[in-house]
Amino acid sequence: MINVVKGLWRSSKETEWERCINRYWHLDSVQTNLEAERRMENLNPQVFEKYNAEQFYDLLANQRSGYYRWKFGAQQADGNLKALQTFKQLPNNAAGGEFNRIKEDLLTFDHHDIRQGLEIVKQFPGMQDKAGLGFLSVLFKPDFGTVDKWVIKILQHLDQFDFPTMNVTVRKIDPDHPTTDEVVQIIQIFREKASELNQQFASKKWTPRRIDMALFSLKDAI
Repeated sequence: MINVVKGLWRSSKETEWERCINRYWHLDSVQTNLEAERRMENLNPQVFEKYNAEQFYDLLANQRSGYYRWKFGAQQADGNLKALQTFKQLPNNAAGGEFNRIKEDLLTFDHHDIRQGLEIVKQFPGMQDKAGLGFLSVLFKPDFGTVDKWVIKILQHLDQFDFPTMNVTVRKIDPDHPTTDEVVQIIQIFREKASELNQQFASKKWTPRRIDMALFSLKDAI
């Protein structure tokens, strides 16, 4: 497993990364949640900007294709969905007030400020650091990636010199409970790796989101 992770991270062949993206789409966990996966894949700021409050709520709460289903799975999503429904019914959410305000904040914040983005999405029930970054990653794929325990565990198979500009010891991160500072640092790792691959392969298609997908595809080998 260690050699697989290091081999991908240090690979000079774009086909190796592409193979992992293809493997991602064939994972059992992806195939069983394919409707939500496809909706998240097709989401972008241009689509999101046109959403009204009800559409924003559906993006989060739809039982088959919503973000909570995508992130938490069918069983674990229930509690968060009930809390989200309660949030929707709050007096200050009349006419979708809070959803519209949060949507505007998401569309206007500076993506260099990862913490600000997290604070915006964490206003929704269940959206702590990892879940919040997940939503940012499907909405703003060029700048954000998903940080979950599998991706952290996979990164922990790498050596410190694989992150030459980062002052972070990935192996010390608790995969189940990373701190805000740690998830911010992992996003910065994703950004640097995406930039490196685009330069190496004379491409523009590598993003933090695609980096996390490629790494996640290796989870069954852990």
